[in-house]
Amino acid sequence: MIATLASFALPCLFIGSAVFALATLALTWRAYGRELGALRAQLAACPDLREYQGRVATTRVHEFTSGLRRSAIRARAGSAPARRLSGRRAVA
Repeated sequence: MIATLASFALPCLFIGSAVFALATLALTWRAYGRELGALRAQLAACPDLREYQGRVATTRVHEFTSGLRRSAIRARAGSAPARRLSGRRAVA
């Protein structure tokens, strides 16, 4: 019984929703169709639409960094700290 009801109710719901959607579209077109036609006529008569010009300005941004110096990376032999043996002598 439920299967029979579902096989009858579901197609009726789909058909009902399609009829509702078409009726909504028809009434909307009836209410606003004339205004849409008037707007299209005004846009066609507007000279600003035909004389439109656009400009695009671009800005390029570069990040400038100084290169690493080799002397800052390498440790020099003369700048190495001297070993401190005096602390060992005092302990011994």
